[in-house]
Amino acid sequence: MPDIRFTLSALEVVVPAALVAAIIVIAVSRRHRADAATTAWRVAAVAYVAALVSATLFPFQVLIGPYAPVSGDWWDSINPIPLVGLDPRNFLLNIAMTVPLGILLPVLTRRRSLRAVLTAGLATSLGIEVTQYICLRLLSSGRSSDIDDVIANVIGVAIGYAVYRVVAAWRLNSQRRPTGPAARLRD
Repeated sequence: MPDIRFTLSALEVVVPAALVAAIIVIAVSRRHRADAATTAWRVAAVAYVAALVSATLFPFQVLIGPYAPVSGDWWDSINPIPLVGLDPRNFLLNIAMTVPLGILLPVLTRRRSLRAVLTAGLATSLGIEVTQYICLRLLSSGRSSDIDDVIANVIGVAIGYAVYRVVAAWRLNSQRRPTGPAARLRD
């Protein structure tokens, strides 16, 4: 069996890809005459996805051959039991990592209900965990799959969605509130 060992950093992969994606988003937004705010939200989404990929998959280690640390049964690489052996710091970081997703989804898509946003957040979290598992089993990447991460990610999406709803309600109320001399007469 060959001995293959190398590590890819996010700086080598994700940053250049994110820059290209941001340039494409800006160009497409200009072509479709999107306003500056819409373009800014789209670029923020690109930056968020880049940060999410960096945090969940990088540094990407490939260890194939005699130095590959993964051995044993497939279920040894998964924690399917919730909250057993919970690392509070990691749990909080996973919550914080997905708060922006709960804000960006309703802002940039038609997914504006709590159910739709949580479903998309759950799908994203499961996608991350499955990708980490596959990379671990095939390439010995050093990442693991944990149900606690999925739970924390969905909580983070819910918090982000709550922030979105509060800000949206505040903006709606501030637009309805009269301004100028008529507003001063009410006070």
